[in-house]
Amino acid sequence: MKKSIAYNHFPQVVVQDNRFWLFNPILRKRYENRPEERVRLQWVEYLLHQTDWKKSRIGFETPVKLQQSKNTLRADLVLYSDEMKPHTLIECKSDTVNLNQAVAVQAARYNKQVNARHLVLTNGIEDYWFERADDSIEEEVNFFDEKFSFPEVKRDHNYWYRRGFCSKEVNAELKDWLVELLNNFWSEGTEGNRLYLDFKQTLLPVPMNQYYKLFDIDSDRRVAISFTGTDSSESHLIAILNEEGTNRAILSVNLAKITANEEEAILLFKNGDILDITSKKRNSKTLISFDPSELNKLTEMVMKFFD
Repeated sequence: MKKSIAYNHFPQVVVQDNRFWLFNPILRKRYENRPEERVRLQWVEYLLHQTDWKKSRIGFETPVKLQQSKNTLRADLVLYSDEMKPHTLIECKSDTVNLNQAVAVQAARYNKQVNARHLVLTNGIEDYWFERADDSIEEEVNFFDEKFSFPEVKRDHNYWYRRGFCSKEVNAELKDWLVELLNNFWSEGTEGNRLYLDFKQTLLPVPMNQYYKLFDIDSDRRVAISFTGTDSSESHLIAILNEEGTNRAILSVNLAKITANEEEAILLFKNGDILDITSKKRNSKTLISFDPSELNKLTEMVMKFFD
């Protein structure tokens, strides 16, 4: 077991009813935003950006007919060789599901029909790798490490926009800073645990269902921070303060409005009220002027807005 090779990838999205829906760039289809689908599309993003696996050799929901089963089930992802023979079966689970023996048995049952040499169990956070040898399945190391050179992923403004982390239109003053901030914020070496928060409704003109990073403030408090934007909205920073297991307040920072020194740039949702705290905080402008590489300052500044 090791950290998933797809961990630092994010699925592409489209917006409908002010919510993010998932978009499959190979099938060019929209999907409901479900945990297992997010993990599967994480892997698609990894395959597209960091391997030379051909799109035509990536199979989705391959039908699997099991003995003693009335229904035809479907394998999440199957990678095919140049000869179009099953090479790797990838079983995707929600990031809240432990990759235990039951998951392994399910994948092995699927593979009796698929007959791939390699199997991967993944929840987008961790991967287990297996190889079929004769009639047995043995755990193996990540064979992708040897096959691919892992090129650097180009994460420019368009990359982050297509994944819902910023708006389509960003002014020149803000764009370079925001892209650098997002690249640093989501790099693997930075602190904070990643978690997807699926809000069914949003308080903002942008979707709130998004990947967040969780930061522990003290024994009772932690804050979730993320960024969001669409093709018809401005870019926002969102922070959610949790105290003793309960969400107490939500901070919305409209980054474009801060740049333009406009009112209602910083809104605080607390105790059922919406407070415009833009002019009440002396450090409002500094939120978009700090060095994006000094991410420790971001958490400190965000917490000041909750005081």
